[in-house]
Parts: sequence; structure tokens; C-alpha cells
Amino acid sequence: MATELRVLLTFALAFGMTFVLTPHMKRVAASFGIIKVPGGRHTHSQPIPLTGGFAIFFGVMVAMAFEPDPALAVALPLALGAGLVDDWCKCHRNDLAALPKLILQFLPAIVLVAMGHSISHVSNPFGPGMLILPWWIDYPLTLAWLVGMANAVNFLDGMDGMVAGLTAIASFTLLIIALMMGSAATAIWVAATLGACMAFLRYNFHPASIFMGDAGANFLGFLLASTAVTGYFKAATLAGLAAPLLILFIPMFNVVYVVIRRMRQGKSFLQALTEGDLEHSFNVLRRKMDFNPMETVLVFLLAAMFLSASALGFVFANR
Repeated sequence: MATELRVLLTFALAFGMTFVLTPHMKRVAASFGIIKVPGGRHTHSQPIPLTGGFAIFFGVMVAMAFEPDPALAVALPLALGAGLVDDWCKCHRNDLAALPKLILQFLPAIVLVAMGHSISHVSNPFGPGMLILPWWIDYPLTLAWLVGMANAVNFLDGMDGMVAGLTAIASFTLLIIALMMGSAATAIWVAATLGACMAFLRYNFHPASIFMGDAGANFLGFLLASTAVTGYFKAATLAGLAAPLLILFIPMFNVVYVVIRRMRQGKSFLQALTEGDLEHSFNVLRRKMDFNPMETVLVFLLAAMFLSASALGFVFANR
């Protein structure tokens, strides 16, 4: 079967799976008490289910039918589960403590590396060829990238449609790059991600009737980072290094901004990386510009489109 047809089928099945399953996840949330009530740093006015991430997960895993990957088959459920534990704690007692949360986030990253996926080499920004990384740089760098991106995307899950919209834009851009570079495996996985996120936006865009929760956000962040490790990071051009940094600039900028601000307030690095508050970049933008939540999300989505277009331009220019 031609790659393009497999990509289209993957996208359609992932979209349909997530679209159909998302409403049913509300009943799952009610059955297990994974519902976020108003109050604290959350601004919604009524209880909202936190189980939308499961619909996204099952949609994305459609890719296994077209491009099986044993490492992702094991690591991705662990990434979903790490966020689910945090969601459950938030709904039944207090937020999960920083250290247990980080340990849970490292588990899928360790599995992925142990099963043979790591950055290993990147395109040489100083000339032709590749830079081969020694294991003592490769493994820690890969683990930091996977856990860091999971947290970076999770940090952005503060307004209706933000994470699903940004992930859809990133996935669409990566899909184009993967098809240009002839990477069928990457194309199929990001096509599934694109389809699942677009379907979920039907229920998650303002006013949201369901949230993806930490389970969904942690899963999507880990998935985007995994795609980089297994695919387009290793293109033998400068674009192989620059493109993902442009595409994922917004979550990376937000997590650096938040961690630095929290550490300046006297918090440890672990606390700064895992705690929540209302001082993310999008919260600050909303207050300073007097935007409503929808306007704030649209600004971020437009910025993501601009950065993704820049990444595509960079790839085209360096072919």
C-alpha cells in the first residue's frame, strides 16, 4: 500500500476513533470520579471530566495497525498512565508530589531508550554530515528531551483547545516534513496524532465539555518528543535540527519561562517543573492584553502557525 494512502487511512481512522470515543469518556470520568470541580487555579464554572486523553490515546494508537513500533506500544501507555495518576490525585486528594510525579514521567522515557530509541546522532550545524553522540551524552539528553517535552506540553494545558490545537499544528507540519523526507513511519504516527487532536477539538474548544487532563497532555508531549527521537531529528541537514526547534518553540519557551520564574521565587527545580499555578506565559498575556480565553488561544495558535511555516520554509531552503 502506498505511503500516502496509509497516511490518509491512519488520519481518518484516528479522527473517527477519537470523535466517537470522546463523549463516552465523560461516563468513564463519572464512574471513576476523575472530574475537576471549579476552584483553585481552574477557571471553569462547572465540573469537567478529565478523561479526554483516553480518546486521543486510542485514536493515536490506530497507527500501530499501519506502522507497528514495540517501543512506542509499551512507552506510550506508560506516559498516559503517568498523567492519569496525577489526574486521579487532583480529583481525590492533593496534587501528586514532585518526586513521584517525575519518577512516573521518567519510566516511559527509560523504556523507550532501553528498547533502542535515542537521539544517537543529529545533523551537524557546523558543516556536512552527522554528529554521533557518545552514550553518556546520548542517553541523558534523550531522557531529558522526552521528560522535558512531556512537561512542556502539559504546562500549556491551561485553556480550552490550547494543547490539542498546538499539537495539531505541530503534527501537520511534521507530516509534511516526513512525507518530503520519505519517512513513512514518522508520517503515519503524526497523521494519527493530527487526526486525534482535530477530532478532540470538537469537544475541547471553548467552551470545553471535556478536558484531556494531565494524562492526555503528558501523552501528547511524550509522543511529540518520541517522534523527534525516532524520526526527523536525524535528517542529514541543518533543517533536521532547526525544524523541530521551531515547531515546538512555544511549549519549550513556556516551560523555560515558568521554571525560571518559579525558581526565582525560591522553589526547587523539581517543584518548578511539576507544580501548577496561573503564571504561565498565556496567563500573563491574557492579563496584560485583556484577552478572553478564546482570544488568547487563537494568538498562540497563530504564533504556532507562523513558526511552523518558518520551519517548512527552512526545510525547503535546505533540501
